[in-house]
Amino acid sequence: MTGNVMMERMSWPEFRDALKSDPFQGISTVHIIDKDDNASDLEARAAKAALATAGVAPTDVDLLLSHPMVPDYICVNSGSIVHEKVGLRRDAPAFAVDGVCTSYIVQLDLARKTIAAGDAKRVLVTQSSACSRLMPEAE
Repeated sequence: MTGNVMMERMSWPEFRDALKSDPFQGISTVHIIDKDDNASDLEARAAKAALATAGVAPTDVDLLLSHPMVPDYICVNSGSIVHEKVGLRRDAPAFAVDGVCTSYIVQLDLARKTIAAGDAKRVLVTQSSACSRLMPEAE
């Protein structure tokens, strides 16, 4: 047997307001990605800021693990796009890690194991959520 249920259509403002009353899922601020930005732009800017704060040059990164909730392209490794925008070494691998809501935990575990195995000294982990791209502009 199979079955499915379709929820009643709810506008973005109605959805946001409904979640405000839930102390575990309340939304106090909604950030909208700029029309000229892609998820990889967000990740690249965050990566550059993190590297600058840590005093690490992009060329000192041995591995990039990326996770865009809404990627720039459907069938393209987003890690390679971020890799290029950040200016990492050509021999530093980069790939997307998709564990849905647990992606960060999976990324940290992969980074830890890669460093422990001696395959990398520095691993850069990036994530982005451009979910506002999925909402109609009018909402």
